[in-house]
Amino acid sequence: MDKGTILVTGACGHIGRELCRVLRSAGRELLGVDSDQDNTREILACDLRSQSDLSRLFRSYPIRAVVHLAAILPSAFHADPLMGADVNLRGSW
Repeated sequence: MDKGTILVTGACGHIGRELCRVLRSAGRELLGVDSDQDNTREILACDLRSQSDLSRLFRSYPIRAVVHLAAILPSAFHADPLMGADVNLRGSW
């Protein structure tokens, strides 16, 4: 049975990195994305607010599940609340 690819957003964060490690250890197909690309951990750059970025992912990979961990953390959110709200709310939507 093809279980498909698991899309993990926020893959460069603390929880995202650990989840990706566990999924890889379990032999699962996974696609990690974050706001910045990280070639050392096979993480693709993706802006969740960008319909073209998301469309490209869903056209290019057989995504069966999404684990959404991407967010602007409180310290950065307080420094730029408009950008933080944009990323956290529109990016989640």
